[in-house]
Amino acid sequence: MQDLIDILKEEGIEVPEEKKDGLRQKHSKNYKAVAEFERKVNSLTDQLTTANATITDLKSKTTDVDALNQRIKDYEKADQDRKDAEDKAKKTQQLKTRFDALKGDRTYLNEGTESWMFSEFQKAVADQSNASKSDGEIYENITKDKNIFTPKNERFKNPSAGNSHHQTSDEAYLAEYYKNNPFFKK
Repeated sequence: MQDLIDILKEEGIEVPEEKKDGLRQKHSKNYKAVAEFERKVNSLTDQLTTANATITDLKSKTTDVDALNQRIKDYEKADQDRKDAEDKAKKTQQLKTRFDALKGDRTYLNEGTESWMFSEFQKAVADQSNASKSDGEIYENITKDKNIFTPKNERFKNPSAGNSHHQTSDEAYLAEYYKNNPFFKK
């Protein structure tokens, strides 16, 4: 870099000796050399390039973080749903235990009838108008005047599954079956 005083001499300007140091100090405070300026610009350009690369990298990682946060939320929701389902199943099982004790020694006609009566019992227990009633009163109200139990004295007769006579033809079977019937014509 060429000195300011030398540049001024080349241009025909003479600076007195006592003012040269002050002029150099003021010039160095306010003006930079082109080479120094270019070095600083190159350094800042490198820093900017590095910063932009870092920002791009962080943005890609931010989307990964967002995806992970969403997965965490999904897992938390699934866990809460599972807990809710377990609580509901426990409450249903407790109500089922209360319901089963009410039928006593009676037997329902079938499983469908029992399921229907249990759902009616659930609705009745949840109804605020039945809050002051006992389980037995609620059960009697929903089962009265309904033919839902098997009669106590009736025995179940299992129907036959087919022809037990092992006849070779329908005519032979009918002849054997109606042999004592005077109106049957052979």
